[in-house]
Amino acid sequence: VHVSAAGSDDYSGGQDSPFGTLAAAYAAVPEDGTIVVLGELELTETVDFAEDKAVTITGEHGAVLTYMGMDNISSLSGVLAVLSGQVTLRDLTVRMPETPGTNGRPLYVGPDGTAILTSGAVLGNGYLAYGGGNVYIDGGTLVKGDGAVIRDAYVANNTDCYGGGVLV
Repeated sequence: VHVSAAGSDDYSGGQDSPFGTLAAAYAAVPEDGTIVVLGELELTETVDFAEDKAVTITGEHGAVLTYMGMDNISSLSGVLAVLSGQVTLRDLTVRMPETPGTNGRPLYVGPDGTAILTSGAVLGNGYLAYGGGNVYIDGGTLVKGDGAVIRDAYVANNTDCYGGGVLV
């Protein structure tokens, strides 16, 4: 299943007719399937992975997911929120905007979720007034493999928060 900024959720999700949102691609991908992100994709809403299925999200052509929503992301969420099942990220950057301002983190892993970061996965630019700048592991599992990077987390205006980059 493919997703691209040039796509549409009315399309089939094929390489020549990609979906326009990650949420539509996730809804269509089967168990143990792969979502291919083509290029850069701006997200205006967070994406919840709430089904009990395993999926891989991989990137092509310098793939980047950037949260550009106007709303701050809840302290119990992330740009990608793995609430159930397993999500593997490969060759993909997930980030908040370059300029801090909107509170949010790239990844949240809920109690029933597993996130696996493999080669080329990058989480960055988390900007929060509470802990877990880039990743909050809320009872679930995070596996960080070789070649995966968690960087550039910023915790603002809070002297009693925990876990600048990763909060477990």
